[in-house]
Amino acid sequence: MPPKISVVIPAYNAEMTIRKALDSVLRQTIKPLEIVVVDDGSADGTVLAVQKYGSGVKLLRQANQGAGAARNHGVEAALGDWIAFLDADDEWLPGKLERQLLAITDRDATLVHTAVAGRPVPPTELDFQELWRRNWIATSSVAVRKDRFCAVGGFPIDLAPVEDYYVWLKLAFRYGGILACSEPLTIYSPTDQSVTRNTDRFVRSLLECLERVGTETGLTREQIKVQKLNTYAGHARGLIHLRQRKAAQMWLAEATRLGYSFQCWLLRALSYLPDWVFNAYRALKRAGQFGSDRGRKAGGDHSIT
Repeated sequence: MPPKISVVIPAYNAEMTIRKALDSVLRQTIKPLEIVVVDDGSADGTVLAVQKYGSGVKLLRQANQGAGAARNHGVEAALGDWIAFLDADDEWLPGKLERQLLAITDRDATLVHTAVAGRPVPPTELDFQELWRRNWIATSSVAVRKDRFCAVGGFPIDLAPVEDYYVWLKLAFRYGGILACSEPLTIYSPTDQSVTRNTDRFVRSLLECLERVGTETGLTREQIKVQKLNTYAGHARGLIHLRQRKAAQMWLAEATRLGYSFQCWLLRALSYLPDWVFNAYRALKRAGQFGSDRGRKAGGDHSIT
């Protein structure tokens, strides 16, 4: 018997986007068992927009508790043995569920995700170590076994907005079977209210997530420290790129209290250079003086300029 897939969509003040998300589910070449929308205390017309779909969409309502709690609520009510998550401001291409279903039945999978339009293509299979180094998984691209998702406790609401990464890591560590479809079948379209736009909050939660997962899975203090320092460095690099040098210096000073990192030390030194140095370097790079476009596209442009 093929797996039964329930689609769970958390929605908060999503009146302007929820129809796009729902329509993308209804256009799937393989129809899900059900669509469950959890309204997370919206103050706009989200509920009315969903109700227009009639009995084809199951609508649940709760006081505002965040996307993680809304997804947990939806999973609890879902009848399928697999859960496909979709945020209310994202959408799927028509073959998304069909492609995932093929991957699910071909392997003993725990989670199957897809590439996201405009983002790097993920490895076809992720183990815990690879996922620890980088979160390749977009929540709206995921189909996950309900029993295993529930076994690791669902989304921890105190880790928003990285509660999803925590779950992926726990699933990879306990079960393995994290598979990817290389086709970009998910479209990510963050709105102005997207929590991932609050970068400082995101980084704080990510640091806590790394600490918690590392401790729970038995990683050494050195392994946890290295990845946390990489997180500090990545955030500081982005701030320097935006010319927010004082903010970068604050984060890098905090990183030094955790331990030594040559990467953080170098970024801290660079953060004291005047803007004209970065502007001049950027102008030279655009003029082709420092590497080719082909090289940057192949290896990824990680410049702070």
